This record gives sequence, C-alpha cells and structure tokens, in this order.
Amino acid sequence: MMQDDPADVTDSTVLSDESANSDSIAEPSPSTGQSLSRRTLLKGTASAAVGMTGLATISGTAAAGNWGECHHNPPRAPSWFGYLSPWEQSEHNLPNANNGLSIYIHGFLGTRQGAVDTGHEVWRKIRDEGYPHHACFSFVWPAGNGFTDWGSAKDNSYMAGRWLGDFINGRGWTDEDGKNINIICHSLGARVALECIKTLHEKYQKSIDTIHFLGGAVDVGEVSFEYNTALEHGCGWTHNWYSESDPVLRKYYVTWERTQPIGLRAHTGNIEMTSYPTGMKQHCQYMDYEYGVINDVARVVGNG
Repeated sequence: MMQDDPADVTDSTVLSDESANSDSIAEPSPSTGQSLSRRTLLKGTASAAVGMTGLATISGTAAAGNWGECHHNPPRAPSWFGYLSPWEQSEHNLPNANNGLSIYIHGFLGTRQGAVDTGHEVWRKIRDEGYPHHACFSFVWPAGNGFTDWGSAKDNSYMAGRWLGDFINGRGWTDEDGKNINIICHSLGARVALECIKTLHEKYQKSIDTIHFLGGAVDVGEVSFEYNTALEHGCGWTHNWYSESDPVLRKYYVTWERTQPIGLRAHTGNIEMTSYPTGMKQHCQYMDYEYGVINDVARVVGNG
C-alpha cells in the first residue's frame, strides 16, 4: 500500500527503533552524515547552522498518554511509511511531492515511533477521505525525557524549524516550484512549523500552501506579531484547530508559560487565519482516525 510512486523514493537509512529523546544532540552536518544520503538530508542545509539539545513531542503513545490526558494510541505504521530524523542521521522512504505532500510534525515528549505511527494515521485518513495519491511523512526531532525538558524543547523547536525550512527549499518543495506542500503540526510542533515558513520567506522568498495547527502550543501574541509577516507571505492559508477544553494546554502550557496558546482559542489578531473550535477533550485527539479533525484537513490539503 504505497502512498506514492514506490520507485521515486529517496535513499533510506533505518536505525533501531530507539527513542529520539536526548539531552544533548549535535548538529546534523555533512561531516557526520555517514550513511545518510547527501542528496536528501544535506541538499537543503548546506548553509544551515543548527545546534540541538533536547527537543520534544506529544504524539501517539507519547507523553500525553503518560500524563493521563490523552489515550490515543494509533496502530503501528507499516515499515514503508516515510520519516526524516536528521538528528539521528536517519531517513526512510521520503515520498515525492508530485501529487501533493503533507509533513506531519509532532510536539512535546515522545518517541520517533510515536511520530511515525501518528503520521501514518494522518496519511491514512487523508487517503480514505478520497485523496489516495497525496503523500505524507513524519518529521522527527529529538524529544525530551520529562517535564524538565520543556525549556530546552522550546529553544530547540526554533532550530528544528529553521533546519526544515532549509531542507524544504533545497528539495524544491515550495509553491514557487509548483508543489502543493502542507504542514500538519501538533502541540509544540507549531513552533517548528512557524520557524520553517519564516525561514522560507525571509531567507529564500519561498512559500508553502497550508499550515494546520492542531492544539498549537505557541502563544497567541507571538503568532500575531513575531510571525505575522511569515504567515502572510510564507504560507497560502493558515488553519487553527483549537479546543478550549484541551486539558494539557490548560493544565501545563498555561501554568508554565502564563500565556494563552493558539490551541486554546480562536486567533483574532492581525493575520488571516481560519480558526475552528473542535471541542476536543484530549490533546492527542486531533489526529485520531475516527474522532479527530483530519477528515476536514484532508479536504484542504487534498484539493490544494
């Protein structure tokens, strides 16, 4: 069950299914990429300077499940489903973007396997909504091991987004290159996505089609003022899927940050963003095949 032309996937390197968590992750670079294809990993990052220390995730069987606030456990993804994990010097079956491509970005505290499983569930829902040729893969960034990693995860989400922006430009995956590219990001993955399009716009004057924030863990004010230009010029359409009942954002994000994230409320700032109230009771529910919002997301990315 291939999502795209199986003959047109990139070279792959598969590591053991270990956690992507780390407190000290070195910058992926040409000198350390031993078996990883330079054509795929390094083409977009020749000029990137990215240092990583302990990124994060909420996805699949990831941390939210441990918090008792999210019980979504997607089926294990088949072995062919693609992912890009540059800080592990690993990638696997990256699809082409000839028929549209969505990149799933996880959030805070989790594992590579959880991100891959959830990314596959997102793709499966898009396919079943009537878009079988639309491709998808998971972007994996090293996740922290506990609550004390929140600060470093925030710092590193900036760097992960800049790296991804360089990579997307290097692959020619932009609207200016005639490609339908979409980012579907959960929780702190929203920061990665924002930095990605900021890099695309400011560094390359490029853009992608859509961004979908699912329970985004980024301050509303930051989105309005720090990223307004990037969202206006680096992305065709911005969609915010939020829930005032999200227990993780209400309990943890608001306590830690003392601000309101876009995942808790409709955005009413100075940028064009379509907000959708979802009523989600669990932080991971957005990606759930049966009860999530991907059926609605599919209609946007599939018709791009």
